[in-house]
Amino acid sequence: MKRPAAVAMVTIVTAVTGSVAMAPITARAYATQAQASHSCRSWRIVSLPSLPLSWAAGISGTSSNDVWVVGGYWYGPSAPVIEHWDGTSWASPPAPIVNGSLHAVAALSSSDVWAVGSRQEGVSFYTLIEHWDGSSWSVITSPSPGTYDFLSAISARSTDDIWAVGSTSYDHGLIEHWDGTLWSVVPQAHADGEMLQGVAAVAAEDAWAVGFRNAGNVPLLERWNGARWNRVRIPTPESAASLYGVAALGPDDAWVVGVSDPGALIEHWDGSTWTPMRSPLYQPGNALVGVAVASPGVVWVVGGYGFGGPPIAEYWDGLTWHLTKPIQENAGFGSIVAFSGLDVWAAGSAANEARVERIGGPCPAGSA
Repeated sequence: MKRPAAVAMVTIVTAVTGSVAMAPITARAYATQAQASHSCRSWRIVSLPSLPLSWAAGISGTSSNDVWVVGGYWYGPSAPVIEHWDGTSWASPPAPIVNGSLHAVAALSSSDVWAVGSRQEGVSFYTLIEHWDGSSWSVITSPSPGTYDFLSAISARSTDDIWAVGSTSYDHGLIEHWDGTLWSVVPQAHADGEMLQGVAAVAAEDAWAVGFRNAGNVPLLERWNGARWNRVRIPTPESAASLYGVAALGPDDAWVVGVSDPGALIEHWDGSTWTPMRSPLYQPGNALVGVAVASPGVVWVVGGYGFGGPPIAEYWDGLTWHLTKPIQENAGFGSIVAFSGLDVWAAGSAANEARVERIGGPCPAGSA
């Protein structure tokens, strides 16, 4: 199935519940920790099975021995890409045959994993939600209000509190919630002319959703207070901008990423104010689509140049940003997951094929 045109790149974010202080971890200390733990300090490819004309959009897991990657194929009727890493190799688990693609994935446990995307019937697209129960994937019934619907992101806080966001009927925002029994549509602050791209669940009464308004590419940020979604003001960049990813440590510590005409967009919430966080990637053409809180004091962001390649990745140590150098030159990262400050995975595509890269974790022989 060809990827819906409305989905430029999507992301899965790691939402961490509870308030955690951001203790600065200097670049030197970070490198020292990596060396002491024998972690690789450079990106390396974690080779997927050959999947020609495929793309990876979402990545999540419970540990570096339990990683899920989802996506789809560029052309033709096809089932979604679903791959699982068990610490040694990738495998394709049993899954329904659906003409569609998956755009994001969230793992609560090794036997409780959710993925969202869209399925195609003729010229129409409808929401697609699948669930892994430890032995197989199954399609779970989900609302699909229009005929061009897709879900672009998911965040799972608990077995009965899961959020998914996307769009319906081309340019209307769509928010859905799982209460442990069924998925239902939850009204957003204003749905017309909008597309939602990222979501982060913090608590039962606290969640964030990000995206953009099509008219003028205005950044869109909404927050859930336990009863309704409300629009939140965010500093307006000096030009058109869009938000694609969000991650939150607590009610007073959240991050959003995106793109603006001048360059990659990063902003931080301290409980009262959103503040732009300029980085070396604030240059024309750079777009950030994924953000993950690796550990207290370390935040990773990924994307690509012009939503394609080369990929870009950098981390915040509590004081400043540090660029890293991914492997694939003709690729872009679409999502990221961090199991610790020293074990980070990113997914995307290169040369029309799904790709996964990793930084940190045990070093293979001959690498550093």
